Amino acid sequence: MQTAINFITGQAPPGAHRRWVDPILARWPGTRPRMESWPVERVLKEWSESAKAGVRGPALVVLGPGVPPVTLYQLVDLLHRALVPGVILLPSPGPEAAALRGSGVLVEPWDADPEFLATVLFTLAERQPVVGSLSRELGLAMRQHGGFQGEITRMHDELNLAAAIQSELLPKSLPQPRTLDLGVVFRPVGYVSGDIYDAAQLDDDHLGFFIADAVGHGVPAALMTMVISRSLGMTRVDGGRRTILDPCEAMSRLNAELLRGRRQSPRFGTAAYGVVNTRTHEVRVCGAGHPQPLLVRAGGGVERIETDGPLLGVFPDEEFGQVTLTLRRGETLVLYSDGLETAFSPPDQEPGLRRVGRHVAEVGELAWLDPSRGRTLPQAIEDLSGLLDQQAGSLHQVDDITVLALGARGEPAERTPRALARAA
Repeated sequence: MQTAINFITGQAPPGAHRRWVDPILARWPGTRPRMESWPVERVLKEWSESAKAGVRGPALVVLGPGVPPVTLYQLVDLLHRALVPGVILLPSPGPEAAALRGSGVLVEPWDADPEFLATVLFTLAERQPVVGSLSRELGLAMRQHGGFQGEITRMHDELNLAAAIQSELLPKSLPQPRTLDLGVVFRPVGYVSGDIYDAAQLDDDHLGFFIADAVGHGVPAALMTMVISRSLGMTRVDGGRRTILDPCEAMSRLNAELLRGRRQSPRFGTAAYGVVNTRTHEVRVCGAGHPQPLLVRAGGGVERIETDGPLLGVFPDEEFGQVTLTLRRGETLVLYSDGLETAFSPPDQEPGLRRVGRHVAEVGELAWLDPSRGRTLPQAIEDLSGLLDQQAGSLHQVDDITVLALGARGEPAERTPRALARAA
């Protein structure tokens, strides 16, 4: 493709083409270029309207002494925006020559050496196809960037909506029976969580509490928690009478429901569900592949409650056992997702601590309930949150964290012998 040189004039003396163009073409290093002549006024008008139309060839500009400085600066700005380099010839360059350094043009006097001008313009003309290619690629990249930005904004809006929907499944407030307290720590990794919890008053004397952890993170795990939450039945109706389900039966029904709706890509999770008699403080709790709950005693120390049931949504007809215990004054039952374990022993730090259960020691050392000294469960939850903030990696959490605590701030209305019995 033949190179085109733009010859731009403004109040140039007569015979400008013969005086400047012919000597330059006579000394051109290669095939002579095509010359296109432009009055400066036309360039300022037409090029301003089509500065983005495409990269033009270099410019040779000859301006007479009557051209005002503002026109010169407008022209240089236009050439810069249009990616057109060039040489500007003035009768006698003054301070404007220094002011235009770095703007993409050379400023020379009218009597500049034609051979020098030919060499400069030839070099610029050879460079312009590369500039044009880069300009097109940059334009394409900018359009793609705009598309990416729009897609990111759309995904951001959708994730915010998903987070809002998931929050609707969480209890707005936790029940607070007369002698029991409930507290929760809920910390998703991102917009949505693969954990979920719930607590509901089942009748005048019974309260159900639940925590689940879908395998994975992000939106797929969050969708799974919604399925789990909606599929858990805490009661059943027989002959018009509502009956509270044992935790083990509720978990079996939940497992069957998850398997019933399973497709080719199975999703599964873990959960722990309990029912507490708010009058006697008797607690029945069942686990499904979930971390074992912790019983923090009033005088200090912690005990694991063995609820070693199978995972949810894997095998049909699984049987889930349950454990029965009684909460005494000052004792706290702590249910949690495995994010609590990770928080106290991140995978990239302190190898082996997860195996020895550092989280158990940390939970056991935390002052939970002490009714005689006015120590409350909300204070304990606040302290646990502060303790999590101090852990390595807390600013870049790697797993969802949920802790649901049930504490006895008073004695049960009917004393029962201490029990820790397993039932099939």
